[in-house]
Amino acid sequence: MKVSRDRMKMPHIHFSHVTILDDHFTLAKDIEMEIKYSLPANRQDKHLPALIFLHGSFHSAWCWAEKFMPYFSSIGYPCVALSLRGTSKTYSDHNEEENKKVKIVQHVDDVLCFLKYLYSRMHNDDKYDGTMRLFFEFISGSVAVAPIIIGHSFGGLICMKLLERLEKDNQQSPEQPQLMSSIALLCSVPPSGITKMSLRAMRRNPLKGWRIMKGLAMKKAVSDPKLCRMLFFDEELPDESLMKYMTYFQKDSKVTMDMHDLASKLPNTDGDGCSTSIGVLQYQALVIGGTKDYIVDHDAIKETARFLSAATTIMVNGAVHEVMLAACWVEVAKELELWLSSIVKMSSAPFSRNCIKYK
Repeated sequence: MKVSRDRMKMPHIHFSHVTILDDHFTLAKDIEMEIKYSLPANRQDKHLPALIFLHGSFHSAWCWAEKFMPYFSSIGYPCVALSLRGTSKTYSDHNEEENKKVKIVQHVDDVLCFLKYLYSRMHNDDKYDGTMRLFFEFISGSVAVAPIIIGHSFGGLICMKLLERLEKDNQQSPEQPQLMSSIALLCSVPPSGITKMSLRAMRRNPLKGWRIMKGLAMKKAVSDPKLCRMLFFDEELPDESLMKYMTYFQKDSKVTMDMHDLASKLPNTDGDGCSTSIGVLQYQALVIGGTKDYIVDHDAIKETARFLSAATTIMVNGAVHEVMLAACWVEVAKELELWLSSIVKMSSAPFSRNCIKYK
């Protein structure tokens, strides 16, 4: 496991020339999923893969649009962030009673539906005037690497379940298209779920465990600034930014993950805690944790790394849970950029489902 360098003063990064665009994608039952996307300013450089960002609880696509999407588009990557079912702009169901809990299988279904749509448009040069028109005009027929998914917190657990679904589909029909090439998990909930991790925190430090339970399960982090800062951020975040983010948290936490359902749907592992579906990835996965993450501890990061077998694992010194928005975001983005660059260097030929390059 690699530990990144100590925090150092980074130069100011300019990406004001990147525009975040809003759109919607139609899911089952005519549910509209919010999408945010951004494109490189240089429309001639089209060789870098699309990045698809998946958020965690209390969040939606906005959390990636603040810093990560403009940064990565400024260095050449087309980016898409999805607002998962149950967030403020992607309702879980039209039925009010069914709009209070969302199952992880629904998230996986929705992401898979989007990936299939993305693949169909990427490999179709016909004139198109639908969802994400500018995005598809940019990438159509030009990218040598299938999309890369980046998941944070519960978004990481969704990535793990997505691997299982893709493996199952491949077993049923070996000619399945390569919908994604790799994954990067940032401060991810481990394959054993959040309950085991929370109980471990409670056993080691009862006060810390109580704060995590109070902030997440009881949703007090969306209304208590001190608790929100403790769980997600650090002291460097300005108060006005904290209050702005808490406003978003409140809107995106009205529908929660069905934890009872999740307990029976956790990712499958072999006897060593490894995924049985790692073969669907073309390139080595990345796992990033933070040394100051209040929620996801070091043991959870190691568990996730073991689950992904040969995954590159990095602990970023000083990084808190909110790696996309806190002051540590630059260091995390730089580590992610290095990993992405290594994939691009390996991709000298059009992608194929059987082209696995782990080492």
